[in-house]
Parts: sequence; structure tokens; C-alpha cells
Amino acid sequence: MKKKRIFAALALVIMLLPLTGCAGMLAGEGAQPQETMPPMTAEMFTDLASVSKRYNETDFDDTMETLTARYGEPQEVQDENGSFWNFLDENGEGLSAIFFADGSLRSKMIYFEDIRQFANLSGASHIENVTLLNDNMEYEVVAAAFGAPGIEILRTITENGIEQYLMLWVSEDGGMVQALFDSQDNKLEQISYAFGNEA
Repeated sequence: MKKKRIFAALALVIMLLPLTGCAGMLAGEGAQPQETMPPMTAEMFTDLASVSKRYNETDFDDTMETLTARYGEPQEVQDENGSFWNFLDENGEGLSAIFFADGSLRSKMIYFEDIRQFANLSGASHIENVTLLNDNMEYEVVAAAFGAPGIEILRTITENGIEQYLMLWVSEDGGMVQALFDSQDNKLEQISYAFGNEA
């Protein structure tokens, strides 16, 4: 797989994952994870259905207008990459989104403060198996490598109209893998990872 970070084409992820501290390359390219991450201060997620509710209710027919009508005024966040909007409930859970210029939805993501908050929901193990993966592997093969289904945390449409989705695996020791798949063939396109504190 080419030396690309998983977030090269995903502005939303670039903006929302500053705490992940990881970007690795696949086997055969001198794969080395980044240093382990700092201690986590955010509370762990305990209910995937609750955390992903607004994400699952949202699809690419939605717009800024429909989401605002459904969830209320969002929090706009700006940085050097542009703007994204958080549609959060009273518990601080919800959806982050990026829109095209016409207001249609471009990317949606489950809102979180630290990606390791998903560890209790993931059930992943053997994060070190990331070094055995190759591009174009099917989702089922990747999931088997980590001993659990992934958690879909992001879905996006590229400038070329291609829909992609990002799956997450997090182990109890803080190791994690984020894998980008093409929604048409469910094959692996890019990957990013960090080993846990005990790796």
C-alpha cells in the first residue's frame, strides 16, 4: 500500500482526530506506529446505540437545513482545514458533519473527544495483526484479523462521488486501527494504527 495517511482525503477526520496520534504504514514499507498516546481523560463509551444514534439517523440525503431542523443549531468549529459542525444532545453525544457548498452532506462522523473512548465497545484484540494486512483485502478479512467487527465511525463522499467508510478497532490497552473502505466493493483502501501501551 502506498505511503498515505488514512486521512489524506478526509478533511473531517483531519479536523476531528487530533488525539489519535497515529499513522502507520502497512507491511513491506517499514511499518512503524507512532509513539503511544497520552493518558485519556474523556469518559469511556458504554452504549454504542446511544453514541451512534444521530450518526445512524443521518444519510446523504440530509443537508445542513434538515439536520438543524432535526437536532437544533449545531456548534461550528473552525480551524486551518475549514469548518465542521457538531450536532450534540444533552449528554454531549452526537454527530459531526461537513457539508458541500450547496449545503448537502459530504461527511458524517460519530462525535467523540478521544477515539479510545470506543475501547469498551470494540472487543478488538491482536492489533499487531495490522502489519499483515494489504490493500484490497475485504472487510470480513480485516475484521477477522482483529477478532471482532469494526465500528463504523465515519462515512464520506469524495469529490468524485465515491462513498467511503471508516471502521475502527480499539483494544483495551489503547491500541487501535482505523481502516478506510470503498462502499462499493468493501475493500481496504487505507489504514492508520497505533499500538497500545502494552505493545
